[in-house]
Amino acid sequence: MKEAVHDIWQILSATGGQDRMLFGSCAMLCLFLAVYACIKDRRQIRNLWLLAAGLIICLKANGILLAAIIALSLSDWLLSLFMAKTGHVAMRKAAYIYSLLCNIGMVAWFKSTTGFTAQFMPGYDAAAGIALPLGISFYLFHSVGYMTDVYKRRMAPAGRWTDYLLYLSFFPAIFAGPVMRAGRMLPQIASGTKATEANVFAGLWLVMLGLVKKMVFADYLAQFNNQVFAAPAHYSGMENTAALAGYGMQIYFDFSGYSDIAIGVAMMLGFDIGVNFDHPYRATSLTRFWHKWHISLSTWMRDYIYIPLGGNRHGSLRTKANLLLTMIVAGVWHGFTPLFLLWGAGHGIALIVQKQASAFARGTDRLAKTRRFLSWAATFAFVTLMWIPFRSESAESAAAMAGSILSGFTLSDMAAFVSARPAWCLLLALSFALQFMPDRFMQTAKRSFTEAPLIIKIIIAIAVTQLLLQSGDADISPFIYSGF
Repeated sequence: MKEAVHDIWQILSATGGQDRMLFGSCAMLCLFLAVYACIKDRRQIRNLWLLAAGLIICLKANGILLAAIIALSLSDWLLSLFMAKTGHVAMRKAAYIYSLLCNIGMVAWFKSTTGFTAQFMPGYDAAAGIALPLGISFYLFHSVGYMTDVYKRRMAPAGRWTDYLLYLSFFPAIFAGPVMRAGRMLPQIASGTKATEANVFAGLWLVMLGLVKKMVFADYLAQFNNQVFAAPAHYSGMENTAALAGYGMQIYFDFSGYSDIAIGVAMMLGFDIGVNFDHPYRATSLTRFWHKWHISLSTWMRDYIYIPLGGNRHGSLRTKANLLLTMIVAGVWHGFTPLFLLWGAGHGIALIVQKQASAFARGTDRLAKTRRFLSWAATFAFVTLMWIPFRSESAESAAAMAGSILSGFTLSDMAAFVSARPAWCLLLALSFALQFMPDRFMQTAKRSFTEAPLIIKIIIAIAVTQLLLQSGDADISPFIYSGF
């Protein structure tokens, strides 16, 4: 039995430590899918196989995460049944509030003990043996969303506890999203939805695309970015600027790559978990950026925080306050630290300012294109600059990088920088080019792959695998958002 459990874990995860996420071994994933294909028509067995996979991964990542998911999921499921059946308004509200306090309290405790407390009490984490369980924040989104929808009577509770537990531990998305809606996932789990041949190959395309984004683009760009962010004062204004631009592309390719992999694997299993990125760096406003970046999170924040606070229904001042508070929550969710608080508040304030000046980008006269370009440039510049507090290891480091960029950047240093790092600069330039490539090119490539003969698909898959082996680092970096 022990050997079987070990084999399943190897099927579903990369070797070498808990930071190595799913999909580290394509061969092992294929073996898991082969077993899944044999039982896909037997809904209950299929769901138990998926549930076992998710729970084993939780156990290997952090035993606390597994214990929390099992205990709190059972509590929430029973409370959701009670809320659906009771006609006592006060009791229903009490059950809902109790669930929120348990789930939010657990995550807040972990975030605070590994965030603010650690900054003011060096060695606190090590002394207490505290580690932030991977995926705990995404668990919170799923559980709070489910309980809120049941409480608001927007959906019926899950018919089985195991179905709800599978929703919480669905392994493609458990550690870094996308954020799944219970109203979308639970019916798929209960109905035994099946993948078509088109789903399988479209999913395989997304998995390959995601791996290329992660291992070719994100990991290579990270090598120089990490050096500069570790000691920005030791680098020139040109180098700090390049590293900041590089990090903007790194986090996009890293996170959208993970999302592509998760969505692709889910498709191969017969599940539709939505879309998470839509060329965010093309956005001509900060509002549009948040409609395109981490879509599942931004829409969750809108539906479960911004709208319940009142949204834009209670006047201009209240709307601004709601917007600012929502973005502060988004910042603190990433990490309970002053820098993440600054990042969230900065985006909130900028969204308020942008809404006041939104008329600038409108119009159909001959200056409309110029205004749209300037709006895009301002949006891109702001988003990129705000990656400084998001990525920096301390306030001093963030200040050093910002100061170096603002006071030390000169175009005359660019030629020497490109000459010193030609491959890195070429990959950065290609990253920017891919952001603005017409959608039809990628759609055509995807369609050509999915409609190609099987032998061509195999050749392409082998070629992509070889590319990853040749370009991948021996020590693959953890996915950035697995830490949140």
